[in-house]
Amino acid sequence: MYKFDHDWFSQNIPNLTHLFKGFGGDKLNILEIGAFEGRSTVWFLENTPCNITCIDTWEGGEDHDKNNPEIDFEQAKANFRTVFIVTGK
Repeated sequence: MYKFDHDWFSQNIPNLTHLFKGFGGDKLNILEIGAFEGRSTVWFLENTPCNITCIDTWEGGEDHDKNNPEIDFEQAKANFRTVFIVTGK
């Protein structure tokens, strides 16, 4: 089972569904920069024929205060690992 603590992705699903439905069976190579917990990674793996490479430092960016108690980047990294445990990819 996936574990996610934040949802900054779901509002993008309608647009991505529309955008990627024309790709048919072509295998996509996707580079995801800033994977955070992996919610979008899961969407791509479950909804497109793809190979996906994810890059994230889990250190946050200028828009993320590292002292914000609502964002635990170590937990986000741990949650991201569950994506690969569940999907095997």
